Amino acid sequence: RGLLGSSLTDFFRSRMPVDSYNTGRFDFASGPNSVLFGVANSAGSINTSTLQADLRRNSYRFRTHAGRWNDYRASTDMNVAVVPGRVALRVMGMHARRESWRLWDNREDNRVTGSLRIVPIKKMGTNIVASFEKANLSGMWSVPQNLGDNVSFWETLPDSVRLVDNRGTAALTTAAAAARGLERITGNRHYVVSNTGDVFSNTINATLGGMNLYTSTSFYETAAQFNSLVGVVPGWMPAAFRDTFQTLLPASREEADRNGPYQSNFVAPYQVGYGPDTTSLSDVERFFIRLEQPIGDNFFLDVSYQNENAGGTAKRMDIQVSADPNLYIPNGAGGVKPNPNVGKYYIDGAPLRTYNGDDN
Repeated sequence: RGLLGSSLTDFFRSRMPVDSYNTGRFDFASGPNSVLFGVANSAGSINTSTLQADLRRNSYRFRTHAGRWNDYRASTDMNVAVVPGRVALRVMGMHARRESWRLWDNREDNRVTGSLRIVPIKKMGTNIVASFEKANLSGMWSVPQNLGDNVSFWETLPDSVRLVDNRGTAALTTAAAAARGLERITGNRHYVVSNTGDVFSNTINATLGGMNLYTSTSFYETAAQFNSLVGVVPGWMPAAFRDTFQTLLPASREEADRNGPYQSNFVAPYQVGYGPDTTSLSDVERFFIRLEQPIGDNFFLDVSYQNENAGGTAKRMDIQVSADPNLYIPNGAGGVKPNPNVGKYYIDGAPLRTYNGDDN
């Protein structure tokens, strides 16, 4: 019903992703029963119990597999009963790497876990279990949609419509600009650098001659807000369907039967991602210790503690190809001059980087 549930590891919230190499079992608590574990979500909780050292026997396991798209995975699990019934040590590790049908789309995980179990007083049945896991996770920063198309709709229009006299302080309304395949550049953090060496901010002020600056916009962005293209662009659907289109590229036969002749932006059919240097990196360390103490025949005391440190970064160069529709640009002296690059394409890009950290 759309209600959120809790995902736990050893009954603690954790940033560490669940992986089969050190998973012992799953526990499900539906609905309000999740309050029994101190984390009460309406839809219940799913707990993953990690594998711990086993006092009973030695065991050794190695697994590997290979698949399409350079998919490789290897994991190992070694348990040693150092003093049977009293002390045991377990070490688990995993390496996985895989690529995708998309260029540059890859992921690599490296994880290791060590677990120690000690029974200090065997007659009392006391168990002390401690484990430490370290993970290094990397992958591509990607989104499941097509590349933005900022020029194909703009190109279908005549110069009298798609090129704009941008002098003066009166800007086109958003709707008027959209109908011409344009949008006004409004962010004051952007700077324009032309091939002729002109450098200026896009902030509208007296120094720039009071002008407005515009850029071509995508077919999707133009029509997602305004229904003015119905009946203008062949195959353009009413509002119920307009958010399914991203480009003027032709659709497959199946897509055309559902949504008309243009590509859907929900599933990207092209072998492309953000690029080879767009990565997401995460480092997670988790320490867990538990005291297990039976009390009589019918009670059991379980006291646990977790400390987790997680940090990550993601970076990409956000680049798109746009067209310059401005007939004029600032001349550096408070006036304007003809734009020598009007109607030409340019690359608009900005580096993006995010950092995040969490101590739990």
